[in-house]
Amino acid sequence: MKICDGFFLAIDDVPLRESDAYEAHPVAPAFHYRMQEQGLHVVRRQFIPDGVGGCVIELTIENLKNAPRMAEVSFTVRTDILTVAAARGEDGLELGRDVGEYDEKTQAFYARDSRNPWHAVWGADTKSRVLSADQKLTFRVSGDAEIVAVDNGNIQSDELAVGSERNLFLGSALVILRAGTTPSEVVLEVESPNYKTKKIKLTIEK
Repeated sequence: MKICDGFFLAIDDVPLRESDAYEAHPVAPAFHYRMQEQGLHVVRRQFIPDGVGGCVIELTIENLKNAPRMAEVSFTVRTDILTVAAARGEDGLELGRDVGEYDEKTQAFYARDSRNPWHAVWGADTKSRVLSADQKLTFRVSGDAEIVAVDNGNIQSDELAVGSERNLFLGSALVILRAGTTPSEVVLEVESPNYKTKKIKLTIEK
């Protein structure tokens, strides 16, 4: 199923076209844009959650100037909703034009093919916030699993990717676990002097 021809991001009407650096991560790759004239460092991450027919796009905007400022983010989607077979004219369906509308209640955009039951939706997280936390986290795991890597997305960091500790970078950190073969419950514990200890329960299945 084809949903769109692409999406386009801009900060203060400046398009994010070619990234200055790229990071390959197991979960979400990161594209770095250094906007020198605007005094901004923008990081775009994107991933497709398991079992979800959609893509999550995350923007982290770092203000490189000493004074607070506002930044306007625009996100444009060019829809082209159709199946691969329909694009080839193989299923006999008559394609309609894409029709879009904005829903004030959900604060999301909806698009559909006017002749077929094909849909697309996109919107923004209304709970987005400024992330500045940089405290150290300690990870512990109990059960049939082990910590194989930690990361935080900071390409300038000299921290090792192995171990059980990692400083937050712009409020984010990543821990990668390797599960064993025994069906059981695994508990990941995240601890920091500045935050309440968090325990996350995971299940290893056959």
